[in-house]
Amino acid sequence: GHADSETGGHAHSEMTGHLPEMGGHAGLKYAIALVLMKSTMSSRKYALLKFTFLAFILEAPLLIAYLWMMGNVSQARFNPRQMSEWLINYQGGFVRRGLVGEIILKISSVFPITTSIYAIVFWAFAAYVALFLVIYLKARIQDWSVLAVAILLQGGIFHMGSGGIFYIRKEGIFLVFFSILCLIYLNIQASSLRRRSIWIGLLTFLLLTIFHP
Repeated sequence: GHADSETGGHAHSEMTGHLPEMGGHAGLKYAIALVLMKSTMSSRKYALLKFTFLAFILEAPLLIAYLWMMGNVSQARFNPRQMSEWLINYQGGFVRRGLVGEIILKISSVFPITTSIYAIVFWAFAAYVALFLVIYLKARIQDWSVLAVAILLQGGIFHMGSGGIFYIRKEGIFLVFFSILCLIYLNIQASSLRRRSIWIGLLTFLLLTIFHP
């Protein structure tokens, strides 16, 4: 019921079928089963299976999100309250979260408002997924199971994309900025003392920019 109220009704649930269930316990069971299979097959086959599994859990939510947000825009994707959050702008004076709404308003003569919002929502989610993967690679964790669990956790990337949950909110942009902050932090750790001040300055600037109650 909660997912339906946020994504515009039962039509989205019908479109995704039973796939959202994989974002919770079922998806984690698949990951655990894959780990246990390592001892029963050759390293080459296991590496191929591992790559296929990771590619699926990363690409499937993106594909579903794309089809849902960039498809037929005549059907509402989320409720009026969430739509109004995206449309906050500077018409009544400067507000901290009004930049996106102001941009949407300026381009509304060229692109329909709903089309612009859906496009921003999808590309923000896609950017978050890409940054998530870059952070994993940059951190040099070198353990694919950590990545798989992080993606499949309830509320994670797979759950969000397959169920149309959370990423449709304006906080999706915050996730993108937070990911950038994580990358800056990793660069601070890896940089020499002379260059750390530059990264720390950029980190401080971004923190002040995105901060809001």
